[in-house]
Amino acid sequence: MKKFDVVIIGSGLGGLVTASILTKNNYKVCVLEKNEQFGGALQVFKRDDVILDTGVHYLGSLAKGENLYQFFKYLGLLDKLKLKQMDTNGFDQISFGDSNEIYCWANGYKHFEDTLKQKFPDESDAISLYIEKVQETCKSLELYNLKVPTAPDFYAWYNTLNAYDFLRSITSNERLIAVLLGNNLLYYADKEKTSFYVHALIVNSYICSAWRCVDGGQQIANILVRNIRRNGGKVLRNAEVNKIIVKDNLVTAAQLTNGNFIYAKQFVSNVNPSLTLDLIEADVVRASYKNRIKSIENSMSAFTMHLILKKNCFPYFNHNRYHFTAENIWCNTDYKTENWPENLMIFTPANSQNDKYAESLSIMCSMKFDEVAEWSDTFPVVPEQSIRNPKYLEWKKEKENRILEIVFKLYPELKGNIVSSYASSPLTYRDYLNTKNGTAYGHKQDCKHPVDSYISHRTKLPNLFLTGQDINLHGVLGVTISAFLSASSFVDISKLLQEVRES
Repeated sequence: MKKFDVVIIGSGLGGLVTASILTKNNYKVCVLEKNEQFGGALQVFKRDDVILDTGVHYLGSLAKGENLYQFFKYLGLLDKLKLKQMDTNGFDQISFGDSNEIYCWANGYKHFEDTLKQKFPDESDAISLYIEKVQETCKSLELYNLKVPTAPDFYAWYNTLNAYDFLRSITSNERLIAVLLGNNLLYYADKEKTSFYVHALIVNSYICSAWRCVDGGQQIANILVRNIRRNGGKVLRNAEVNKIIVKDNLVTAAQLTNGNFIYAKQFVSNVNPSLTLDLIEADVVRASYKNRIKSIENSMSAFTMHLILKKNCFPYFNHNRYHFTAENIWCNTDYKTENWPENLMIFTPANSQNDKYAESLSIMCSMKFDEVAEWSDTFPVVPEQSIRNPKYLEWKKEKENRILEIVFKLYPELKGNIVSSYASSPLTYRDYLNTKNGTAYGHKQDCKHPVDSYISHRTKLPNLFLTGQDINLHGVLGVTISAFLSASSFVDISKLLQEVRES
């Protein structure tokens, strides 16, 4: 009976980064992936011979010396990735309603500040205060700055400061506030709950520098898998875990759906914490702990539409467009269904074949799971086409038409240049990424109740740990940092960070 040092359940970015760190430090690791394809939200898929991304649309802080650059350099990723830097004069562009006005987010804080002040000349002090607070917040987080982390201070100002409350304290200009929150589809901001800490850590990353993965984010997963295997680790596909076996308060094995058992001394789950607990027999973990984890609210899901375009007909644009159809800029579940979509993220993925014209255009809109609840007990019959039942397909088509109506107003030249379209709903995210109710960014952190919404990488079982977007922060940078935190349970974090800094 072969026994590993560590078994990692799930091959999303958190699982693969954790495995990569551990195999670099001589641990015998086995990663178990339930699907045919590795990578979780890093996955890509092909339609009409065009590569489409599942979840990674752009990356921040990848310029030399920046934090994700350092982490990726340590992980052996940077020299192998195909990357394209986005428009430094406006990597994100924000628009509202029927107005032709475009507000740009520029790279570099001085450039970012000057660009905003041109649009809001009377708000110079507010913009300067905003930048000062973002930078102050980011300096306060150790691991974000490649420093050894201390115990979390739940009631530190950066955890309890509400993002909207802070913005309202420095300006009464609601349009400026909307622009500063304009790319909140990156973290699904909640007016009442989102902390300035979450906002600041994410936007800072992109203000520093913004990049696209050319030909999709799957390359990140592929490189990590190759590195793990080169270091002696195993990464198994079609290996779905349906039970975590516990004996004498220790996890002893992961049971697969095919009946096999994978044994190890330690276990790390890259699966949603609530779903992880579902894999453990009911009486093993204290009910109070399980109830707390399960009661934490998850962030919203998304509806995504991909348009395959005629060749050499629609220009590639090297930025993202965030467009709001209504005054509501928040990603909250209390929107009226008849008003959906109220927010759209629109972008043309980078491809290596043509940097002048786009092969495809993708649109992502936040969506509550309630919209697909009536089909929640259905699963795709033909995964490649996501067929469930006629009513579901009719519903999807109606949503696609709503999106197209808005997009055609923004880009009239798209008409007549679309070859085909493909859409995914919260059900798709749930079934293919194995997230709770299809959540796009894991659980929702609440600045009013920071302790209650906190999930540690340690569980109540001493040899079961967690990694991924529910630990610390989501997004590529957030998940990478979280994976280093999870790996610190096995490898001295001071040593790890020293190697990262020296890489």
